[in-house]
Amino acid sequence: MMVMALLLAIGIATNVQGGIDEFPDTDFTDIDGNEHNLRDYLAEGKIVIMAYWVASESSCIAKLPALEEVWQAHGPNGTNTTMLLGIEGAGETIDAAVQAVKNNGSATYPLINTVAGCSDKPNCGNPHYYVVCPDGGGTWSYVNQNLSGDQLVAHIGALIGSCEVFERDASVLNTQSFDNVICEETVQPSLTLYNRGTEVLSTLDLQVEMAGEVIATQSWMGSLEQFETTVVTLDAFAAPAETGVYEMTIRAVNPNGGADQNIVNDEKDVSMVVIAPELRDELSLFVSPDFYPQEVQWNLQNTDGVILGHGEGYTGDFLETICVERGACYEFILYDANADGFDMGHGELYQNGCEIFAFTSDDHNGLHTKFEFCLSAEFDECDEVPDEPVQGGNTTTDLEEVSAELIQLFPNPASGSVSLQLSHQTAVYKVQLLNVSGQLIEQINFVDNDLSFGVDHLEAGIYLVSMLTEKGVSTEKLMISK
Repeated sequence: MMVMALLLAIGIATNVQGGIDEFPDTDFTDIDGNEHNLRDYLAEGKIVIMAYWVASESSCIAKLPALEEVWQAHGPNGTNTTMLLGIEGAGETIDAAVQAVKNNGSATYPLINTVAGCSDKPNCGNPHYYVVCPDGGGTWSYVNQNLSGDQLVAHIGALIGSCEVFERDASVLNTQSFDNVICEETVQPSLTLYNRGTEVLSTLDLQVEMAGEVIATQSWMGSLEQFETTVVTLDAFAAPAETGVYEMTIRAVNPNGGADQNIVNDEKDVSMVVIAPELRDELSLFVSPDFYPQEVQWNLQNTDGVILGHGEGYTGDFLETICVERGACYEFILYDANADGFDMGHGELYQNGCEIFAFTSDDHNGLHTKFEFCLSAEFDECDEVPDEPVQGGNTTTDLEEVSAELIQLFPNPASGSVSLQLSHQTAVYKVQLLNVSGQLIEQINFVDNDLSFGVDHLEAGIYLVSMLTEKGVSTEKLMISK
């Protein structure tokens, strides 16, 4: 009440406008390619902040530190009750401008570019904010955009606190350790159980429902304080016998022996592809990427668009197995996330050890390699699949790590810009800036023969600069100071 009294004293009113149906756009893709759905977050019991902003408006940029403070207090690093979506609503803004805000650390919450702005919302202006409560109607409140940073933090915090809280409120957040392609006789999903209620959660029942029928029920006992989570593995149950796509619902009921007072977040729906035992087959995908394996992603999907296999986050050569239906047709796509080709890489796909196709960088159009194929309905077996690769290895070329004496960074430490200094004449094909974990931060592009790049937008710390030249790969540490 102290916070609300302060807000009223300075003349800031909370304006409750209506329900979630007044928001026409509730599906978003952020600048990093992650999907977000407003109603899904509300169903999980999350409070959602819709923060509309424009990258070219200084008044919007000035509020980013306050929103980041809210995110750290109430997001996954804080109470974990809130999802904050930063929505850039100006249609002419390019992705690079939004990505720059993300890269400089101004906003670690999801940033979304070029969606419907505020023309269909009341109190439209930049910036403007809505706090949406996870109640049955998704009631939302408009936040005055003319607040200072401290006022904004206090006002949004008060609205978060005003969203209804229940004593008994158990939630199924998501499923984990669950392969949606079932090639076994049994199914055994895991889930994240979340206590949003004020009562310590000690007992409940977990139900599995398929085709409107509860096929399994399991009791859970434990001790979860408010906002705590735990992973629960369900007992295995029999998989459907016929090939098809099945919808499964996992639901938490009877928390602490009583009725759940907030039923909108009790369950999670999961789609799974079941392949009948007599039709199951196994594909083996071997890929030896180029010197940037972290850029590689792949999908295998059937003619209905159902994804049966996916992979990313590699550090070197890899071998993956994929369960599929014999006699069916598929599409395989291998992407290069940086859209600059698959230099010197190669790969093969096998069915029971029999090669279906092979590909090299010549088959890559700069963004992806794509093959459409059908599997034999008969069971054939060969013995051609490569041995399990050594993670981090790369057999695509005979190039060796370039000596540190060949390419150096100057100055190092640096604060404004960095230049590459070559002790011998050599062609530089690609330069990337990585963090100390080897994750890509940005691709460095040079203009003409100027081998320098700016670092003043980066936080102080240690980085890696990876350079691919005609003589090989050089990776150097770069210290950035402020």
